[in-house]
Amino acid sequence: MPSLIVHHVDEAVVRALQERAAQHGRSVEAEHRILLAEVLLRPRRRALAEVLAEMPDVGLDRDFERPSSAGAAMPSLKALLLSDEARAELPLPPRGIAPRRVPPAFE
Repeated sequence: MPSLIVHHVDEAVVRALQERAAQHGRSVEAEHRILLAEVLLRPRRRALAEVLAEMPDVGLDRDFERPSSAGAAMPSLKALLLSDEARAELPLPPRGIAPRRVPPAFE
């Protein structure tokens, strides 16, 4: 396995590496190897443009348009919730004693 020697490392960095190694119960050299592997071998973070480009094409642009401020005023949330279109008839649960759930057994 190849070796790596690093010269001119700041004292504060060396102390932080020593403290981190002690916290993890490892030698400074082992901690250095693990840090390098964690940073250099982790998956690359993708740019926002990449993520957006991979999103599926759903809906039409007009589905996401905001109404213009010159048009009719938007109804309030309260008005929307109280409107007849928003009402739904939901069945009521039966009255009485609900069955008790059995707690999970942890072993």
